[in-house]
Amino acid sequence: MKQLLTEWHKHILNEVKPQVKTPQTPTPGRVSYNYSPNLIAFLKEHEGFSEKPYQKKGDRPTIGYGTTFYIKNGKKIPVTLKDKPITPQQAEQLMIDFLNNVVMPSLNNYLKNKPMEQNQIDALVSVMYNMGNKGFLNTELFTVASANPKDPRIRDLFLSDKIATIGGKVSTGLKNRRRAEYSLYSSPELDYVSQRSNVPEETPKPASVAQKVAQPQPKPSIFDRIFSKL
Repeated sequence: MKQLLTEWHKHILNEVKPQVKTPQTPTPGRVSYNYSPNLIAFLKEHEGFSEKPYQKKGDRPTIGYGTTFYIKNGKKIPVTLKDKPITPQQAEQLMIDFLNNVVMPSLNNYLKNKPMEQNQIDALVSVMYNMGNKGFLNTELFTVASANPKDPRIRDLFLSDKIATIGGKVSTGLKNRRRAEYSLYSSPELDYVSQRSNVPEETPKPASVAQKVAQPQPKPSIFDRIFSKL
């Protein structure tokens, strides 16, 4: 009888024993994408650098290379017009922090296991950095590209006015940027790192909207020349 009671007691203990969940093993072959140094060079060129915070009409206060949020302890802190000036090196780190903590985790979550080339990832990350996570992930461009990176519709979707607007109006600057992003997406041989290695870091200050300072027109870039042949 004593032995039966002992076995019954052990049985009861086993029944109420907390169940420890075994960590799930990552799915074999699961792809986790990251951006390349080429993207960093691309963003530096197309975002431009500002040592002081500024704000364009219809946009958030911005600093550095298009940074609108600082990342501190994993949280997003909005840039304000009262923030102190920063150096190009600090601006690059802010951009990298935002890519690592906000953009890439979200992109990888939605891409799942879609096979894509590095230049294609870099181009999509650039659009996402510019439009914001929610804005980009809801676009037809992302839907089509993530389903089939070689879909022929991708070219027209990159160049669509739908993803080149500010305050509901088509922006010539954004249209040019989307052209450059499509060139990056479709041309794995493009090397922004080498191009920028010969360009000294500058600290241009964006013209105030109120000042309406006339800006010099840039010379056609390598992407304009490539695009004209498409």
